[in-house]
Amino acid sequence: MRPLTGFCREEFGNVEGLAAMYVGTIHGFALEILQLYLAPCLKFDVLTEVQQRLLVDCYYDQCGMRLLELERWAESSPYVAILRVLREANLDPGIVQTVPAGKALGVCEDSLKWRAYLDFDEIQMVAAVELDTNQ
Repeated sequence: MRPLTGFCREEFGNVEGLAAMYVGTIHGFALEILQLYLAPCLKFDVLTEVQQRLLVDCYYDQCGMRLLELERWAESSPYVAILRVLREANLDPGIVQTVPAGKALGVCEDSLKWRAYLDFDEIQMVAAVELDTNQ
């Protein structure tokens, strides 16, 4: 098996600067964009799914779980999944905010932002919006 640098040199010629190329996950790339170009994001920490569930359970009211009348500790996992689906569905925000789950999403996002946290889904969403609006 030949080294990657040999392949790149054959394919692209000069490979100067190849060591500075970003290699990582899409989440890591999105976080790097946010922290390089948006100063307020430097103070943000990223929550794993487990950390997010614990935060939602600990701050039941402030994270919007009560709005859906879900049981603390027992239903935090489905709650986080509901929020993920709402974010990824690419729905009209005006419509989403009229349903209880949409209101809960807004409350939870505000709570995370106030505590300087991002979750994995939000990293991508914020980076995509910033890239789109700050071309």
